[in-house]
Amino acid sequence: MDKGNLKISMILISQHQIGALFLKLHSEQAKNDSFGITNIENRIT
Repeated sequence: MDKGNLKISMILISQHQIGALFLKLHSEQAKNDSFGITNIENRIT
């Protein structure tokens, strides 16, 4: 693999990990209170 492909795959992996972490936080918030998710989404957008 050349450096360009390696860089792209690293970005994809990190995005996937961030996405997984985000989903985990989402489900934790949902367990705590149903309004937690909307609060997070409002903060992001």
